[in-house]
Amino acid sequence: MPTLPETETMTALTDITAVREDSRTLADQMPELGDHRSEAATRFEALGLPTRKNEAWRYTNLRPLKTEPAKDSAQDPGLPVELVPGSIRLVFVDGHYAEDRSRIGTLPDGVRISRLGNYLAANPARARDLFMGDDGVALLNSALLRDGAVISVANNTSLARPVEIVHVTTSARRTGCHLRHRIELGERAEATVIERWVGTPSAWANTVTEARVPEAATLTHLRIAGDGAAGTITSAARVSVGAEATYRATSFMIGGTSVRIDSLVNVLGEGGEAHVDGLSLAGDGQTHDAVTVVRHQVPEARSEQVYRAVGDGRAVTSFQGKVIVDKDAQKIEADQSFKAIILDRKATANAKPELEILADDVVCSHGATIGELDANALFYLTSRGISPEDARAILIEAFAGAVLTRIENDDVREQAAAAISTWMSGHVDGASHA
Repeated sequence: MPTLPETETMTALTDITAVREDSRTLADQMPELGDHRSEAATRFEALGLPTRKNEAWRYTNLRPLKTEPAKDSAQDPGLPVELVPGSIRLVFVDGHYAEDRSRIGTLPDGVRISRLGNYLAANPARARDLFMGDDGVALLNSALLRDGAVISVANNTSLARPVEIVHVTTSARRTGCHLRHRIELGERAEATVIERWVGTPSAWANTVTEARVPEAATLTHLRIAGDGAAGTITSAARVSVGAEATYRATSFMIGGTSVRIDSLVNVLGEGGEAHVDGLSLAGDGQTHDAVTVVRHQVPEARSEQVYRAVGDGRAVTSFQGKVIVDKDAQKIEADQSFKAIILDRKATANAKPELEILADDVVCSHGATIGELDANALFYLTSRGISPEDARAILIEAFAGAVLTRIENDDVREQAAAAISTWMSGHVDGASHA
């Protein structure tokens, strides 16, 4: 199926002068980032935003960022209902921590949550460790990041309450809202972190999350983009997985003008596991892009990627999933599965699964299918008295179930199922989409 039409090259965000001005304005915030910011800003000026000529960004719709967005009046979209009752909640509004809307409470021994600025002030050398990136979106985050959260869990410590990070945009900025989060687990530690985005249609929220999952630790990481009105969302995760450690990630793209969920996972220890899953529900004119790279650098490890996408109207859904197995990473098990359903023949689904295997004793597979709802299954259900609308809803719910059943938290799974039902009520109407 065709991709989005090619557009002219974007050499700046909206106005390179605005980027320079914002960079200078932020110089006094988190001074430990001085060299990091200036280098990133210089590199961004040379590269600009990625274009479709960049293979990794060929499906991502950055056109809304090409020109200065409309000046929305400040409209607070409100906070979404928490996924898990009693969660720790960290709220960032227009790139700044909102203490009055956050809720931390008493933390167990061995758990610390702080703002990025406070963390860097206490650990200035860590500023040099921040991921800078090699594309304009990541570089802009490094140059213009305003705030962020640092979640630290000590060895042998389990954080029972999930940490929910909510990104709220109430108005448009020429250069977007940029945040950086760090998750640092100790050995045999456990934590669940949920990221969510809500905001105005012309705003851009750009976040990077760095996570360290060392020996025998477990991190559950959920990202939910567009569960309220939202514009452009770009979220990148950079994760390292140690020996016998487990990283479980699930992303949900529901709504939003243009959403990109990016994951780079390095499996660095034997027995390490990475499960990177996702579900996209895209409506008319929306663009959803999931990009994953899982790299196995040591033997005796495994990874799975399970993605499902549903597109309606003129939606564009894309999956670019890559597994890299290094030369000495023998006895690796890696699987990829991507399936997409098109509800409207004007919708587009793109799939680009890749395996790059340099070892010779591995079990790796990938598969991708794109199609419409099964006509025979629809006929079977309707012939038993089920309405066409309910029949379509049943089939899509079963289709999405491949992702939902992999979520271990009951509250999250139930709310995700409810969100799917809400979306379906507006898109599965039984009308002809020929």
